[in-house]
Amino acid sequence: MSEASKVNLNLVTAISSSDQEEKVAALLFSQGCNIIYRALNLSLLSKFLPTSQLNLTIVYSKDFCEVGELNSIISKYKQHRFIALDEKNEQTELMNALSQINRPPLIHAIEKLVNLTTVIGSPGAPGVSTIANQIAAQVSATIISASHQNLRPPAKSKVVGIQAPELSRHLSTVKEGAIVIDGGAVLFLTQTLADRRMNSHWLSESVACASKLIYVTKADENGILYLAQFLKDFQKVINPPPIIFLLNQQRFDRIGRVIQGKFLELVSSWPNIQIPFDHAAQLSVGSTVSKYSFWRSTAFSKQIDKIGKQLI
Repeated sequence: MSEASKVNLNLVTAISSSDQEEKVAALLFSQGCNIIYRALNLSLLSKFLPTSQLNLTIVYSKDFCEVGELNSIISKYKQHRFIALDEKNEQTELMNALSQINRPPLIHAIEKLVNLTTVIGSPGAPGVSTIANQIAAQVSATIISASHQNLRPPAKSKVVGIQAPELSRHLSTVKEGAIVIDGGAVLFLTQTLADRRMNSHWLSESVACASKLIYVTKADENGILYLAQFLKDFQKVINPPPIIFLLNQQRFDRIGRVIQGKFLELVSSWPNIQIPFDHAAQLSVGSTVSKYSFWRSTAFSKQIDKIGKQLI
């Protein structure tokens, strides 16, 4: 086991039993391994392997699929290593197999970049990508987003789509200029390190390299509930980056004022900003600056400008 702990591996699990997969995942994480994908069936495994540019280790259960189908996959992807689980002596045999993989780490500790801000937010479409676009336009930053994100609003800033395992390598090539990462939705930040799914892996990497975080929550009752849960969990994070809380799509009717009060009560100990609902201003992201811009500025644009000044 000591040898396995020295090797930071990129693994894929292909295990039919969820209980068995949970036990194996806990064992692998305890040894410093990096599970980047959980294949629920052969079809998903077949679709994922061609998309990865890494040399992977696939840990599979013998009942995951038919023997002939598995042999076909193994023959097709010879650059990857396949390890079958031994049901009788699962832990010992798996550790012995991993210890025989003698190669350098593929994932390195990510250094925090002073010019990098990660935008995350609550579930329920609070506008994480829209805010990321607006901030990037304000500070002339490049946006980095996950390549597995299906849809995000168009941006006038440069957008680079990459996979989570490639983030560290890409950032090491960035010499200068501001960077904004579209981190996506998160509710319990401390659980992301133990989550095998691709979205959580992306989120974990995005937060690890950020010198500043921005958390976006929607100005409604669900947004406030999500924010309360996030804050309770966030206080358990060890040495987190500085964070700014944003209440997005704020309205100024009676209900809006109630939401505003709850938001301020929750985040009174942290920097916070309220973004008013302004659909036209959101669509004008990155528009050309003219001599009349000052007179056309809105509460929305002024708040985005306020965020940008805190990041510079």
